[in-house]
Amino acid sequence: MLEFYDQRRRAFREAQPNAAHRALVDLERADDVRIVTQNVDDLHERAGSTKVLHLQGEIMLARGTRDPRLVRRLGERDNERGDRCEFGSQLRPHIVWFGELWAEDIGAETGLADALECGRRARACRDVRRSEVSGADLRFAPGGRRRAEPQRCS
Repeated sequence: MLEFYDQRRRAFREAQPNAAHRALVDLERADDVRIVTQNVDDLHERAGSTKVLHLQGEIMLARGTRDPRLVRRLGERDNERGDRCEFGSQLRPHIVWFGELWAEDIGAETGLADALECGRRARACRDVRRSEVSGADLRFAPGGRRRAEPQRCS
């Protein structure tokens, strides 16, 4: 499992932010914009966004298996077998895996609570995505108002 995520991490390190990432940076500079994403890469941050909430975790981070609050930035390193947290447990990707529950497993550490609060306080939400609803993001309609249809990015 570690090697699988190391391969993804290496690919993400090679990827570059695109025009959509840069456009969101411009919006953030012009208004109080928060980016709530299910993406696990750091392309928003590398483009210059500073208010990013990652719902599914962040592939560039590792966390302890004993205590998910022990999070470490990997930088250019891989997450190898034998890498341990302060409690001696194996470090694992800071990603929500299938079968894990956000709130019970790592929800607080992935920004879920912050994202829900952001949705409650928002004047408006724009849903920009390349794929269909995953179920996780259905909770983010601002203040209970009608949710806009997803806008496709090409």
